[in-house]
Amino acid sequence: MEKELILENIKEGLIALNSNDEIEYMNKSALYILRDNDREKVGKALINFAKKRIPYYNREFILCNKRIFINLVPVIKEECYMGSVITFVDQNEMNSIAREITGIDQVINSLRASVHEFKNKLHVVMGFIQMKEYKEAKDYIMKLQQEENKNFSLVSAVEDHYINAVLLSKGSIAREKRIDFKIENASNLREKHGVISSDDLVVIVGNLVDNAFEACMIFEESENQVKIMLDEDESRIRIEVFDNGIEISDDMKKSIFKRGISTKGKGRGSGLSLVKDKVGLYNGYVKVVEEKDGKRFVVELSKEGEM
Repeated sequence: MEKELILENIKEGLIALNSNDEIEYMNKSALYILRDNDREKVGKALINFAKKRIPYYNREFILCNKRIFINLVPVIKEECYMGSVITFVDQNEMNSIAREITGIDQVINSLRASVHEFKNKLHVVMGFIQMKEYKEAKDYIMKLQQEENKNFSLVSAVEDHYINAVLLSKGSIAREKRIDFKIENASNLREKHGVISSDDLVVIVGNLVDNAFEACMIFEESENQVKIMLDEDESRIRIEVFDNGIEISDDMKKSIFKRGISTKGKGRGSGLSLVKDKVGLYNGYVKVVEEKDGKRFVVELSKEGEM
């Protein structure tokens, strides 16, 4: 019963083959991932992998029209093949997790916003030229240059190129959404942070800023404002993101950092959960501070290493 409970509660799909490469056991996760396929069909497909009698680790395969990452280990005792143990996960789930934990979605969305804004500006310049309004075109280009200089001066104290790029791109998104997005003058962030990964900072900063933007979008007619402060010293990094958007209810405060919990509807709610996970890696904390004119998410990370 203990063995059965252990195997049935493993999230990865697990299949055991006997010495004849026949399916001896499949746990419920395997049945779920390979749903709509019977045991005989699955068994025939697995023979092609198992008959080579060599181990596979984290290899991508197509099994019964499902893309999966598979680990296959042949069990050999006294040079006699006893069977194989196979574990696997759905590729789509792995890709989704990888995108979340590396913050790649943050980078992609930020790049899209920057490209979109750049195209719009080019269209304006082209329109002036087509109308032969050359002075207006020149003035507009000078205005754009001044805006870019202002943007770069705002992030001049942020030496981490990854965070620098994310903040500049978030500025593009903010302008499109008519949100007043500011980086506090006292902010400073070094290029390297000891044990703290820049990838993890991208996840934390990107999700906190996106969360603040979405909170502000509830009030379309108001003066929406989001401010971020970054501060780093020898022992810790502190991140604060303020917004004057929708308030968080008392009930939501208790569960807002849990996966799947969101004020934005079904299928949302992974962003703040990811923030909490990343904060936990660095023996830090994350909290929400209610203020008179809004709320502030405060994150502090320790540079001392593991707990």
